[in-house]
This record gives sequence, structure tokens and C-alpha cells, in this order.
Amino acid sequence: MRLIPALPGKESKARRGLAFGVLAALACAGPPGPPGVAGPPGPPGTSGPPGDAGPPSTNGVIEYTAMTPQELEDSKITAVLTGPGITVPADGRPVVTLKVTERHGAGVIGMSTSVVSWRFALLKLDQGVNGSINDSWVSYMAANDHSTASTESASSTGLTDNRDGTYTYRFTKVVTAGADLAGTTYEPAKAHRLVVLLSASNNPFTPVNIVKDLVPSTAADETGQHEKVDQSACLECHTTFRAIAGAAGELGGGEFHGGARFDTRTCVACHNDQKRFGSPPPVATDSPQVAADKTWTGAMAVMNNETVMNFPVFVHRIHMGKRATMTGKVNATDPGGTYAGVDRPYETTYPQDVRNCVKCHRAPAPLADNYKTAPSRRACAACHDDISFVSPAPPGRRVHTGGAQANDNSCLLCHAPGSSIDVPSEHVPVSPPNPHNIYLDQTSTGTSNTNAAFVAAAGAVPPGAKVVTYQVQSVSTWDDVGTKRPQIVFKIQLDGADVVFPTPTGTNELIPSFVGGPSAFFSFAVPQDGHAAPSDFNAQGSAYIRNVWNGSGTCSNVPASAGPPVTTPTGAGILTGPGASGFYTLQLKCVVIPAGATMLTGGIGYTYALGTPQTAPVPNFVNHNQPFTQTNLSKYAYTPNDAANPGGSSGKGGLVVPAPDVSLAATGFTARRSIVDNSKCSSCHVSLGVGPDFHAGQRNDSRSCNFCHNPNQTRSGWSGNQKDFVHSIHGAEKRGVNFNWHEVSPNEGYWQTTYPAVLNRCTTCHLDGTFDFSLTSTTDALPNMLFSTAGSGTYSGTENSPYVKTDGTNYGAAFKFNALDGSSSPAAPTTLVNSPIVGACSACHDSAAAVDHMQTNGGSFWEQRSVAAVRTQGEQCLICHGPGRIAAISVVHTDATP
Repeated sequence: MRLIPALPGKESKARRGLAFGVLAALACAGPPGPPGVAGPPGPPGTSGPPGDAGPPSTNGVIEYTAMTPQELEDSKITAVLTGPGITVPADGRPVVTLKVTERHGAGVIGMSTSVVSWRFALLKLDQGVNGSINDSWVSYMAANDHSTASTESASSTGLTDNRDGTYTYRFTKVVTAGADLAGTTYEPAKAHRLVVLLSASNNPFTPVNIVKDLVPSTAADETGQHEKVDQSACLECHTTFRAIAGAAGELGGGEFHGGARFDTRTCVACHNDQKRFGSPPPVATDSPQVAADKTWTGAMAVMNNETVMNFPVFVHRIHMGKRATMTGKVNATDPGGTYAGVDRPYETTYPQDVRNCVKCHRAPAPLADNYKTAPSRRACAACHDDISFVSPAPPGRRVHTGGAQANDNSCLLCHAPGSSIDVPSEHVPVSPPNPHNIYLDQTSTGTSNTNAAFVAAAGAVPPGAKVVTYQVQSVSTWDDVGTKRPQIVFKIQLDGADVVFPTPTGTNELIPSFVGGPSAFFSFAVPQDGHAAPSDFNAQGSAYIRNVWNGSGTCSNVPASAGPPVTTPTGAGILTGPGASGFYTLQLKCVVIPAGATMLTGGIGYTYALGTPQTAPVPNFVNHNQPFTQTNLSKYAYTPNDAANPGGSSGKGGLVVPAPDVSLAATGFTARRSIVDNSKCSSCHVSLGVGPDFHAGQRNDSRSCNFCHNPNQTRSGWSGNQKDFVHSIHGAEKRGVNFNWHEVSPNEGYWQTTYPAVLNRCTTCHLDGTFDFSLTSTTDALPNMLFSTAGSGTYSGTENSPYVKTDGTNYGAAFKFNALDGSSSPAAPTTLVNSPIVGACSACHDSAAAVDHMQTNGGSFWEQRSVAAVRTQGEQCLICHGPGRIAAISVVHTDATP
């Protein structure tokens, strides 16, 4: 049976045009009669004339306006250019031909300009725009060469529906009219870019973007040859820029411009240097003018003679965000000036070191190295926005060190690849020492729990730096005269070679020229709150390997949750090895694994405590706040003051390339369920803990954050449980109550975090099935998940959660485990807790209505533990939000993709 093309105007439903005539004939036929008797064969027939070729598409066509909303949502409409895609005829009005199909391959007809938005643009790749050494896209769509350009909305007379799924569009703009009537002069021998945008109001179908680069004079296709960034890099943080039909979650998403413009190559249709002409005067150093205090009034269109909304400038400025110097912000209450298109640019946070240029400028983009081989004023000044290339400098800025520059022609004289101040050398992502480390700040405010060294970020390994890695062969327990204790078999490698620890005589360091070393860290679960085998870690113990190795470690200096210090003659542990394969065996003496403990897991890493301040002499930190560059690595070499080098003082704190923490479940124990993966975190952060800094970059394994961030950790009236506080940080813009855990000041804290992706796309961080209880591992774990402790002890001051009282109320002590003897102390019944599912959900959904809904359905929210523990109903969340239910988590937190 052949499928018949639809008849124009006759369809009442999307699929009725398919085989309509055949179906109608069958519908009118009477009931079948009995089988007839076969007659004799007839004479041979003669060949007839050639048959009709049939319809242009064996799949027929579908009328757009006949589709139901659900059919449009499911249609997955796509469009491709046909033939050459675009031609420029003698009259100068470009002609575009394309075909639109739905997911089954049927052509979509009836997409007129009254129901669908068709937008077109044609641009030319030009050189020397505003003195730039880099090429620039210039649009023909502007009224003239001193006007702002945009895309052209298709006119009803310009768009032709050929009724077979193909469309022809004839531009209104005459691109050959010259610079007086178009944005630029037509030069067909240069590369051009065609942009086509197809969408509709409220996105009934997933929008379509088409980009083609070509040379009109030869019709040569150059699509993909002019890219300087890898577009997929953007989506590693942003998840999507594209609206998905029917998948707009209440939590918002990564879309902008309504989600209709998502291919970053289309951005230049509007975001080009021609945007400067939208703010008079046409050419200005700043527009509006900037005051000496770096503030301005209104929307900034031109700064340092560069157009703020020009794509390379705009993207760099947005990602600088809070790090930018020229923010326009007056104070905490006065937002001050803005950028054109971004209301508060200084509020944008960036989850990694902004100097990691190769995050975006990377293969397969063919011009990925352009950022270092062709440095330009427009890109550099977009980030270094307090630098001026004119002299005298405008208010609030300083003249470029190399002097005024009218164009980019001289940039390579100083910044050529391989020079002492080339771009890679000046953009090594290394964080400086924390100014409050106890080596720099030996007052009462100094802390040993931070970095005293320069710390490499974003996976960088500066030339000359050494890379330390850990390997764990096994984790188990050993019998210490009837007491079960943890054991780990591990090795440390330096640049891939096994490290053999020196004899601890005449030196205090595991590795020569290195200071300190990792810990052996163990976490497990012990009975709590009536759960014999909790699903969450709630006990831990560790030892500093360096102190076990040199014999200085005792059980008094091993962190314990409770109990008096104990000193044992045998020290903190027993270290033997290396074996034939280079592994050492460490048996801890100060940690007891009680009978009934579950999920024992051990790892190497985790340590960043600095110990006591050095007093004779203190390392020289004069350059601690200076940028780190690969050419001055020697300035930061650390020379310890020890027996091997008495009086060492030339160091500046050293350089650390963070070693990834490594952990493994113990033999005979079942591992804690897996929920996240480092690769997902690294998509945005690249390396956890550096740029922005936390835990000095030394606790960098998202899978083992719950070693410490377990349900019993609490501070400032907030739960420090991993799921509670990680959701609260990433959901900051969704929250109604500021998450002020560890806030720097009342004006700076985690509650300012901006999240660039689709917030309700849980698989951005989670492994599939781990967030919606669709896996057996999560449903099995649920009955034994622990309450998240949100309040214990007494609170005072203003830096605490608003859910706790500051009137002297004592909420009692939290649960404690004593690693020294294996005992535990139950939590006071007056401590405040969140029930397991509420702890995660309320981190984003914290409105009064949402909290009331959770409490009505059995959840606990900052409720006394004694009250929460006796509620027989418990959380009833999964009745409606469980897998397959009417409001399943996987449905309301959609992971739909275009």
C-alpha cells in the first residue's frame, strides 16, 4: 500500500493525511463474501505505459496547524538546508531553501509566518574591525555600516511553503546594496555565515537553529572551519541553552532568549561589534561614562572602546563576573550600573579558575589556539577590564603596561607564544596561599586548615611541578590482641614512579623536597537512632601517615569525636613495606572498628592541616598575593628548615598539584551506595576545591565527601550532611532563605552562588536512578537513612540559620563516635533534625508552602529528634513522588533532551 500525500486544507488531525483515500475506501466497503472459485489463466498481457513516480516523500506530509499540542511536543521537528542552501541572485536578495521534517521523516507543511517565527541573518567574516587582529563577523542586516544589526524576521511574502515539507525564503534585505544600505559591503570571495532560527511562541516544539558557513563566489562549504571554542564545552556547565518542548521545569533552566537561540555560532548574528551603534555617540571609549570609583549609571554598551555585547567580549565579561574590576556596583544595597543584556554582572559566579582558557578554547575547534597565537585587546580587556589601551587612561583604569595601543598589530611583540609574558604563561590557574594560614597569620585568627602553598587549579601542572598520585590496593581490618582495627595497603607515586620512604633519620618528610603528606582515612557506620545498620556513614578515624612513619604520632593527636586523649607507647600505627610491588601496609592503632560496624571504607589523601606555625624562620611569603606564572616557578620553591637543610628560608610556601583522593571499600564489607561521580563534578569544576577554594583542594573526591559531611555534621544551625548542603549551595538562586553556612560576611557567602545549568536536571550530578528511588540500592537504603542533624548546642550571633534560636536555647549534643575505644554517644532528643528526603528536597524547595507540604506528609523540618523519631507514619513522599507515580521525581525533575 502506497502512502498518499496529504491534501491541503483537508486534514483535521496530524496523521490523517497518510493514506487517507485508501482508508476511506476500506471504511465504505461491505462485509467480505465467501471465497470464489479460481478461473482459468488468461492470455499473457502487454506492457503498459510507465507508471507515475509517486509522491515526493513516501512518508507523506503533516500539516503543522493540525498537530495537537502533544503531537507538537513529541514531533522533534528538524530542518536542513537543501541544495546549496543559500544563493545570492542578481537582485542581491539572498534565497534560502530548506526542508522541515518531524521525527518519522514526514515533511511538515503549513508553518506560515503567522504561527511560526522564522528568522534569518547573513554575515561576512571580516578583518581589522575596530583594529582587531582577529576576524570578526559583520552582519548585512543592519540599516547601514553605523547601525546595530539583528536577525531578519521572515515576511509572509518572502516565505514560500512548497507543500512538500520544503520552504523557500527570499530575504527582504538587499545585501549587495553597499554600506549605505546594508551593514557592510558585499564581498562574495570572503567567508559568510547563514543563520536560520525556527521557533514558535511558548515553544510548542523544540526550536531549531541552522548555521552554514560558505564562500558565495565558489559555494565552498566552510562550516566548522572558523570556530575558536568547542561548543560542547559550554554545555558541560550549562547543560543546555535550548528550550525543550513540554519540558520547562518550574526550577528554570539554562536557556536564554526563550531557549530559541542555543547554537553558540548563531550568537554573532546580534552579538557583534555593530552593537556599539546602539549607544550614542557611535564611537566612544566608554558609553555611558565611568566614574573614578569604577561605577556608572545605566547599561554599559561600550567600555575601553570595545562593544560589551560583542560575543567574545560579552562571554569573557560574563564569566569574569564577581572577579571583574569594573562591576559598576556601588555597594551592597545599590546595584549601580549594568552591562547591556546583564542586569548584575558582578553577581555571576564561576565554578573554576577563570584562567583555565582551554576549558572553552580546545579541540576540535580548529582555531582553538587563537587565544594564545592571536592575542587581542578586545579579549584581554574583557577580563582585565581595568586596563586601558589609550593614554591617559579613562577614570578608574590604568594604562596598559606596554603603553597605548591603537590596534592589535603590536600584541605579538610581547605576547607571542614562547615569550616570557605569553598568554599561557600569564594564565596558569594557580591559587595563591590563603592569607589566613598560620604561616602568614600567626595571630589568633590564623588557621592551620587551609593552604599555605600555591595550589594548581583546573588540572594544571605547571612546568617543573611534580605530580603526586595515590594507589590503594586493599582495605581491611586486622586483629590487635582481640581489637578490630583498620588496615590499608597503599603506595604514593611521584610523576608515575613509586615513592620509597627514606629512613626517618635526619629528616621529617616522607618525600625529600616535599612538606607533609596524606592521611589514611576510614569511615563506616555504627548503630544510631534505632538503626542497627545505617545507610549513611556516621563514624570515622584517621592517621597522618607522616607521623606514623617517623614515630611522632600518638593517639592523642589523632582526631577523635569524643573521649580523652590516649597515648600508646607503640604510636599511632604500624607501617611496613614497601613490598615487591611498591605497596606499604598501614595498620592503625588508634581506631577501633566495633562489632556490627558496616560499610567500612578507607582512603588515602584528605589531609590539609598545617600543624604548628614555623617560627625560625617563617617562610618568605612576600609574593603570596602575586599571580603565579610558569616563568617564575623558582620563586615559589619551598626550602624547609630541617636537619637536612638547617636555616632553610628561601621558600614562598611551595607549589601543590592536588593529588586526587583514592578510597576503597574494605574486604568483607558492602560499599556505601554510589550516588555521584567525579567526572560529573569535573565537567564544571574541573578540579574540586581550587578556584574557588575549599579544603585547600586536598579533599577533592565527591564520592567520599560523606566521610566527613555525614548526617551528624552541623554548624551554624544548618546540616552539613552532603546531600543537604550541596543541594543548598547549588540551589541558592531557587531558595528563599539564604544558606549562610560558613559565610564570609553578611554580604558574601554560598547563598550568592549562581548555577549555570538546568537546576532540575538531577543527572547533571547524580548517577542515573540514584535520585528518584528507581534503583534497588536507593529503595533498600531508605529505611535506614539517618536524620540530618540541623541544630545542636547553643547559638548566638547573626551568622546562623534562621531556623534556630539565639536566645540561649541549648538543643543538646549531637551524636558522637569515639574512634579510640569504638564507643558512641547518642544524640540528645532535643537536637533538631531534617528527615532524609526532606533534607534533600527542602534544600531547593524551602518556601513555607513547600515545607508545609512535606510536614503534612510525614516529613521533619528542623524538628526535635524525639518528636521525629516516634512518628510512625514517617515520610510518605514516595506515595506520589516514587517511580511510576503521578508526580515521580524523574518526571518533575525532567532529564529530557532535544
